[in-house]
Amino acid sequence: MPQSPHENPKEPNRTCGRAWRVRRSAEFRLIYGQRCAASTGSIVVHVRRNKLAIARLGLTVSRKVGCAVVRNHWKRRMREAFRLGRDSLPKGIDYVVTVRGSGDPPALAWFSENLLHTAIRAAKRLENPRSHRGGSGRRHRGKEKQTKKK
Repeated sequence: MPQSPHENPKEPNRTCGRAWRVRRSAEFRLIYGQRCAASTGSIVVHVRRNKLAIARLGLTVSRKVGCAVVRNHWKRRMREAFRLGRDSLPKGIDYVVTVRGSGDPPALAWFSENLLHTAIRAAKRLENPRSHRGGSGRRHRGKEKQTKKK
């Protein structure tokens, strides 16, 4: 049974087409606004629930990483690692991967291992929001408000 109406059941996991991608800037803003992420080395994975039965991927590679050729190389490797491992990722979640490193991308094996591990960690943080250090605004550590002594 296909996971998406766009997937060909005879050739599962063959492509990473439009149905599998986060493409609109408004969607990216919503995912970043969720403030739920995990990082490993040179990648950060932001997550947010979607109302679909599939996991979708969004990619952000800054110009700081390198020229267009290098940025596209990073994106191709990340898409391929996602395509190969998307069956092991939780469904119904959008994943946005941001690259922090620079230069040539690591090998596909590194991406396959680290991208999936980091994405699963971020998805678990989505399930249990107290398990990550992020947050919105100030943190209260249980200290009582101190009054002025005269």
